[in-house]
Amino acid sequence: MFRLKRWQRQSTTLALGWLLTLLLVIATADWLLDWLMSPSSLVTLLLLLVSGLPWIARSRRWQRWATIPVIFVLGVYLLGTCPPVISLAGQGLTLWLPPDANAMNDAIVVVGRGGDLRISRTETAAQLFKEGRASQIFISGMGDVSEIREMLTEMGVPMQAISGEKCSQDTNENALFTSALLYPQGLQKILLVTDPPHLLRSHLIFSSFGFDVTPYPSGLPANWTPAQQFHLLLREYSALAWYALRGKFQTRSASKLEHPPAEILDKIVSWGCEVTP
Repeated sequence: MFRLKRWQRQSTTLALGWLLTLLLVIATADWLLDWLMSPSSLVTLLLLLVSGLPWIARSRRWQRWATIPVIFVLGVYLLGTCPPVISLAGQGLTLWLPPDANAMNDAIVVVGRGGDLRISRTETAAQLFKEGRASQIFISGMGDVSEIREMLTEMGVPMQAISGEKCSQDTNENALFTSALLYPQGLQKILLVTDPPHLLRSHLIFSSFGFDVTPYPSGLPANWTPAQQFHLLLREYSALAWYALRGKFQTRSASKLEHPPAEILDKIVSWGCEVTP
């Protein structure tokens, strides 16, 4: 019977361990990131690493290699939460964006993000509307339209100037549903409002749906910790790469934009997506 040598068994075991770890990370990416951003979780990992240092020093080579994922995660976290690194990573997501030329637009599009980020983009959109940058505001995002609409009216934006869609659950759907509702009306020059880390991905995906996009940043909450900022930046870099690999930034044809697919229009109607003034 065929028998593996000892080093082959060890290598196979180590490879299978890394593969299972990778599959687990992919399957639980969001939950894992949320957990790792908790200070208590990082303290726990650090204590485990410190307490295991004597074992690592006495262990065999393959056992030491098995500790690399933990050391790597801790290293990335400690480096990523340094203010200079956060600043540099943030600039990497905004460096290539086109400048705002203070031109008039067909609409101000607010991309919903939920939670603490909702207030800042609402205030930004209201200010842009009062400056006369567009005659209407379009809100995109499930769970965001009602709250943002109410806040906008409280800030002095007329109800008749606010519309939106309440079915999109990610950035691609934000652009998909917004395009299906605005593009056929000839509303193609937009001022896109979202937080700075999200701007590049939003700009690329909305541009692929035929919009002439001017990205406009809304601030991050002032009380956010470095860990929260690092979490958001890490998500954006990962999502940007994922969208690129899946070809999400490819330009759509003008005919499909002017005449959206029937299944998209049916979904908008059946789900009650459109929010009218």
